Amino acid sequence: MLTSLTRSAAAVLAGRVDVPRNNVATLHALAYRALGSPPLAEEGELAAQWNALHPHNPAWHVGGPMSTEEDGLALPDAETGEMMRLYALARARLVPVGHPLYALTKDFRRAWTDYKYETGAIDFTDMLEEAAGQVAMLPQPVLIVDEAQDLVPLQWSLARQWGSYAERFLASGDPAQVLYNFAGARPDDFLTELPPDHIRVLSQSYRLPEAVLRHAERFLSGHSGRLMVGREYRPRAQRDHPDAIGVVRFSEATWRRPEQVVEMIERDERDCMVLASCSFMLAPLISALRERGIPFANRYRQGTGAWNPLLRRSGTTSTAGMVAAYADRKPAKEWVELVRADVFMLRGAKKYLAGDGGDTVEGLLKPEHMAAFEARDLNWLRDHMLTKYVQPATYAIDVIRKQGTAALTAEPRVTVGTIHSVKGGEARVVYLFPDISAAGEQERQASRDGEDAAIRLGYVGITRASEDVVLCSAADPRRGMW
Repeated sequence: MLTSLTRSAAAVLAGRVDVPRNNVATLHALAYRALGSPPLAEEGELAAQWNALHPHNPAWHVGGPMSTEEDGLALPDAETGEMMRLYALARARLVPVGHPLYALTKDFRRAWTDYKYETGAIDFTDMLEEAAGQVAMLPQPVLIVDEAQDLVPLQWSLARQWGSYAERFLASGDPAQVLYNFAGARPDDFLTELPPDHIRVLSQSYRLPEAVLRHAERFLSGHSGRLMVGREYRPRAQRDHPDAIGVVRFSEATWRRPEQVVEMIERDERDCMVLASCSFMLAPLISALRERGIPFANRYRQGTGAWNPLLRRSGTTSTAGMVAAYADRKPAKEWVELVRADVFMLRGAKKYLAGDGGDTVEGLLKPEHMAAFEARDLNWLRDHMLTKYVQPATYAIDVIRKQGTAALTAEPRVTVGTIHSVKGGEARVVYLFPDISAAGEQERQASRDGEDAAIRLGYVGITRASEDVVLCSAADPRRGMW
């Protein structure tokens, strides 16, 4: 059995290791399977029903957006889902019941527990708590936990319990890449004292070229504690990449003024990542990419719409897909939803075309629009579009004009996201904004642990690069990782 921290990392493992697909999953997924897949109170109708019971208290809502460390939010007062986040955080950390996190969530916790009992459902943290002792899900004698450095105390507890039933239990990870310290993950949890013959150091990198590796290790050397003791890490073999020793460059671009980064992306055809510590620091970059018609995405976090504006959602057709269908002269039912009803001569024409009634607008479109339509004029489409589609469609039109319709469906070479979101991922070139949030800076100033956390965050960002890394400047020099 192989388990990793995130679904994206588990999917990568499944594609690289020749084991049955059901033997590779996140720890949550394995636990859920071990429990017999009971109803989930945090999803679907049960979540909607709970939220309807508490319409005037968004902090009690579940299943919606919740504040996270990577968004630079500490404990905002009325944040949607805040009570569930704090309650889950207390359970993940295995803090005692008298801890302030439990005091803050007392009323929510009581009501939520009653609701789960009444509906016969569980929440995501229940998966781990209730799966303790459930070992029927271990059909193989070996349990391997990847990305183990970021397991929180509750996950460690379950992994170790399951591991005690296996013939071999392996935990793999890099303590220098601990990012989920806010949830209780600590480098010391991974640096457990073990007999020498139970430790294997994987000191050969298969991604990092020499220049990037050396810079990353120098940056990491500011970390305290046992992390750096005996650390030896070799760059990838030169014989495999004779022309790529890697390059570390510096840029005057900041997250507020990302134009130089966008220009470098346009000149360089290699796949790349543009990373920041907080999602709000990506907004100016995303605006610039959209204005220039440059496709981007984040396959590691496909549920984040702002990072995946061209993504075709499951069961639906994206706005970009409809624009592409119009430009490629596909049947009318594939794009007619975009346009206003007043471009047609007859009421009900859109509904007729959207069904199986017809593939062409011939005889239905008003005569004054026919010439522009026959030419598949993109300006005409934009000018006669329903308001709700204008913004996403304008971006799709700009992409078509710059790179053709194929670019709307091809996987973009530009990945945009937070450092947390691409953990485990890589790109040939990484552009990295060094700013940290006000809350992160406060923690860095307050303790050595906070300073170490900022160092690890920067290290993870730098080490996503398989060829070059571009280190940008801090918009606020007081809040830069370098």
